Amino acid sequence: MALTASVMRDDSDKVLILGQPGEEVSLELILQVVADVGLVGLPNAGKSTLLASITLVKPDIADYPFTTLMPNLGRHNGEPTLGAGMHSSEATLADLPGLIEGAYLGKVLFFHI
Repeated sequence: MALTASVMRDDSDKVLILGQPGEEVSLELILQVVADVGLVGLPNAGKSTLLASITLVKPDIADYPFTTLMPNLGRHNGEPTLGAGMHSSEATLADLPGLIEGAYLGKVLFFHI
């Protein structure tokens, strides 16, 4: 939008007058859950290591400090020896980027030791 001589215009050159009534819309939002458990914490806290140890997913894990940039999903299928009717704790786990500013934008954080 451009503001020239107290007149606002949108990209199609339509004149927009301040104070006009807006449109009212009724929406139904549906929440979709991608994981049962989210592993959240500071960088280099072991979230990816935990995910790799209890699921079959193989996230990037290194011997130097860094943070996960994209979430990793893993499936824990529970304990089959518990038998029918017992709690088996099946769950989908998400290893989320470390709690640093800009991690969700793909910014990497390396620590110098």
